[in-house]
Amino acid sequence: MFMKVLMKLLFFISHCYVLQAQNIEADLIGVIKDSSMPTHEKIEQTKLLLEHDNFVNNLEKQSDIYHQLGSYNYKIRNYKNAIVEISKAIEIREKIPNASYKLDNSLYKAYKYYNKAKDKENSKKVLERIIKSDKKNKYNYYAYFRLGILYGESGDFFKGLDYVNIAKTYFEKHNEQKLLLKCYMESIYIYSLMEKVPESKMDIVLNYKKELDKLIQNDAKTSYIVNGNLGKIYERKGENDRAIKYNEYALKLSLELNDSINASLLYNNIGALYSMQNKDDLANDYYKKSLKGTNSPYANSFVYDNLGYYLKTNKAFDKTYYYQKAIYTVLEIPNDSTNLISLPTIKDIKDSEYKLDVLGYLIDKANNWVVSFEEEQKTEYLKYAKETLYLIDELISLIRMESEADNSKLYWIKRGVNTYMLAVKVCYLLNKQEEAFYFMEKNKALLLLENLNKQQIEMGLQVPEKLKNRKYSLKHQLLDIERDIKQKPKNKSLQIEYSILKENYTNFLDSLESNYPSYTNMNKDVKILTLNNATNKHVSKQSCFVEYIFNNENGYGIFSGEEGVQFFEIANTFQLFEDVKYLKVMISKPFKYQVEFDEYNKLAYSVFNRLFPFKENIKQLSNKKLTVISDSELLNFPFEALTLKKVIGDFKPNYLIQETEISYLQSVSVFNKLEKDKFKKEQTLISYAPVIFNYDSLPSLQKNNMRSIFTSLSSKILLKEKATKKSFIANLKNHDIIYINTHAGINENTGEPWIAFFDEKLTLSELYKLDNEAELVILDACETALGKQERGEGIMSLSRGFFYNGTRSVIASQRKVNERFNTKILNTFFKELQKGKTKSKALHNAKLDHLNTSDLYDSSPYFWAAMTLTGNIEPVIKPTDNYIMQLILILLVILILFIVLKRKKAVR
Repeated sequence: MFMKVLMKLLFFISHCYVLQAQNIEADLIGVIKDSSMPTHEKIEQTKLLLEHDNFVNNLEKQSDIYHQLGSYNYKIRNYKNAIVEISKAIEIREKIPNASYKLDNSLYKAYKYYNKAKDKENSKKVLERIIKSDKKNKYNYYAYFRLGILYGESGDFFKGLDYVNIAKTYFEKHNEQKLLLKCYMESIYIYSLMEKVPESKMDIVLNYKKELDKLIQNDAKTSYIVNGNLGKIYERKGENDRAIKYNEYALKLSLELNDSINASLLYNNIGALYSMQNKDDLANDYYKKSLKGTNSPYANSFVYDNLGYYLKTNKAFDKTYYYQKAIYTVLEIPNDSTNLISLPTIKDIKDSEYKLDVLGYLIDKANNWVVSFEEEQKTEYLKYAKETLYLIDELISLIRMESEADNSKLYWIKRGVNTYMLAVKVCYLLNKQEEAFYFMEKNKALLLLENLNKQQIEMGLQVPEKLKNRKYSLKHQLLDIERDIKQKPKNKSLQIEYSILKENYTNFLDSLESNYPSYTNMNKDVKILTLNNATNKHVSKQSCFVEYIFNNENGYGIFSGEEGVQFFEIANTFQLFEDVKYLKVMISKPFKYQVEFDEYNKLAYSVFNRLFPFKENIKQLSNKKLTVISDSELLNFPFEALTLKKVIGDFKPNYLIQETEISYLQSVSVFNKLEKDKFKKEQTLISYAPVIFNYDSLPSLQKNNMRSIFTSLSSKILLKEKATKKSFIANLKNHDIIYINTHAGINENTGEPWIAFFDEKLTLSELYKLDNEAELVILDACETALGKQERGEGIMSLSRGFFYNGTRSVIASQRKVNERFNTKILNTFFKELQKGKTKSKALHNAKLDHLNTSDLYDSSPYFWAAMTLTGNIEPVIKPTDNYIMQLILILLVILILFIVLKRKKAVR
């Protein structure tokens, strides 16, 4: 009986407790829904609930209250308190099992609060946390969308577009029309931030515009934003009339909506377009309306920059005032209007959300200092320009290193090209050769250098092979789909597949950073070697080097040899490039008659003197090893085919190769990364010779009997059906010397280089994904050094593909080769290698042997000049034990003499 009463009592108490808890929760819901209650009072009422016993021991309910308190503070614009409260909710929800959805919800709220507080760094951090969540929900894709915009605004355009595309795929699948509209809109916005949209991407932009037209309907705000951004895109394409049309329509809509800031930006954009058409009065009217319409520093800075850029004046110095005002206005930093030489710090710029705009204003200012010098010949203007250019370099490097997508990095490398050229010009005028060399190196293969740097760091971290293979596998799949999308840009299933795979790859990289915190250091800027470093490495009594930088107007070179450094200018590079192009055409076939040799000799001698425009140039090059770091049109031209005499009617021209041993580098900084400390005891060689091909109607090749000349190497030779793509990939990491005798070419549709194996082709994008550290790769095929030329980075060739993952040196062809003579030269090259000769000396001797044993016809550069050596020139065959024994004997003799002399002194 007693037990029954006790049980009823306990049930009654617990029921009362539940009712009380339900009443408290009802109170909370009532507070939330009470629209008449002021938000300040809601905050106080909600805080009281935290003191109740029902909430003290219930983590989930506590997190709900803190989450709600964050929302209340956000509503009254107290962003600081909103962040404090939501951070408490996040901290609690991290401890609750199976609360990932609520946690992501709180994190997304935190992003909104940080964003309103203008804390971009923490905004980005919380979004990155959301996308790393194991359990996917809508907040993950909201985060991808928002991160995409942040990446785009920071200059990592292609990563930004990838992230927005991931979100777009999710919103399409779940029929989220409003969010899909935003994805289209923000993608166009990111493209509008680029200096110029790649032509291959314009179809995507226009397709997004079509989709938006279906969804926008009466949405005036979205319509004017999209049209304004299209106006920017067409302005940068040079289609001014179309740009004005889009901007005028956007302006009309923004005025109707009373959006003064965007209206001012549009007034400015239209003003700039009229300035380009020399309609100055009309342009100035628009500039005035822009300044009058808003006090926004961001909007006004554009006007000041345009007023400077398009100012009609006889004195360029007058423009400086406007550029300075644009810089300090957008950064919102006080500056004395009479102080035109001051510059903001990199920290000032880094902390600003408008660093891309600041970059443009700084570039305008630097260019103007140089123009001002040319007008007034005041040296201090050059010094001001140089200081500005160093700041621009620092800013471009910052933006490039913050970018993660290779396409974005390449964009910023290209953007830096004109800056580095201008910097070298300024250094030339100031006679600052050491500083000029730094800017030349910044203009050479930075993306390649960064990748080699990452590999070095990755090796130091001892990342397990399994994880490395996973990374390469994902990257391999991504590049395959990217290639397919290029060929089928409207294929939606491919785009969805790409988005999913990109998401997986991003999550994998995030997990690597979590498990290996030092992995984040891989994005640190790379080390650029100084001129002094380069001279110490590449200059001796027997060696010298030359490095160039060009644009279409002029160029500069630095030659460093035993007698010192020569810093020179090369004028009229347009004509130089035309002459070099003609020389390339001439050496693409044999010379049949003496008159052809004479014509070639005359032009090649002229080009030689323009490329080495200093006294006693031949004397300084004779009997030397010359390392060439070239640029632009000369990147795929063989310097050894230049001539040294103007004499007409000689039986054979006197080629530079007959005086000088020549090799090439992408840059001395890249070479420094490829160096290895120790010589391997044994070098192993693998050779591929498919001979016949069962696809694409590729012609059969002569069977090349290389086995007989590989006597000093441990070699593996794969012929015909054994020379497959699969076997190449499987064996790549296991051999020091790789020889491939086959066909190569460039895909007509994609522009991508390929090399043929027995069963299928290997493309450059596939080669990028293959890890190797070969000592030497010989590509005995046509045009293996050719590919698309990217300004500031070099030629995207098969040769580069091997360097990308650690090969020390590559011999490749710059044009079509004659199979018989090329085989003869390479046979001699291998024999010279086995004698312990350096790679460059072996190739040099092989070419000389051909020249010395050829008649007039066979001595044409067509037969011997196509194959060139890039990279490390050291021997691949270890000196024989006889040399070691001789060295030991010499040391013993010295030791004995030393002992004898010591004894004689002791006797005295």
